[in-house]
Amino acid sequence: MCCAQIPTRRTCRIEIDIEIVGIDDGRGYVALLLFRVGCRDGATSMKKRPDPIDVLVGNNVRILRLEKGFSQSDIAARLGITFQQIQKYEKGINRIGSSRLARLSQVLGVSVSRFFQGSEAGISGGMPPEALTDLLARPYAIRMLKALANVSNDATRRSLVQLAESMAEMDEELAQKHVEVNRLG
Repeated sequence: MCCAQIPTRRTCRIEIDIEIVGIDDGRGYVALLLFRVGCRDGATSMKKRPDPIDVLVGNNVRILRLEKGFSQSDIAARLGITFQQIQKYEKGINRIGSSRLARLSQVLGVSVSRFFQGSEAGISGGMPPEALTDLLARPYAIRMLKALANVSNDATRRSLVQLAESMAEMDEELAQKHVEVNRLG
């Protein structure tokens, strides 16, 4: 005697995003409703992407924290939250509420508007502001910049930049070879 397969019940939260778009077709104003429906559960969830402003604020939190020499645990303790929450803030995964942002500005000794710096167009001379903050948020980026700024000889600074660029190029080449080997093997 064989057992029949019993389908498992799955529950999920249905998400519906509705966007109303107005279109002037020449004969009058027409409203168009756009729907996006999805199911959120552990296995087949719609990926919710962090808002770009949340990512920018998180990157600025990281930059300012590192600039002031604080660890994630230091900031978390002063705010009364876990360091994991600080990690989520810095990645833009979780939004920082206004009261917590105000408290964070006090802890870091900056104005609240500093967390939004870089959202203005053209602030970084041709490079998109989010790209600059992404670079500064990388591990050791601020330490590297501070150390480079302390080198007084221009030729030495240029040599250090060229060294770092060649090392990055070699690292990229090795990564590409690794991908090729994995693809073939």
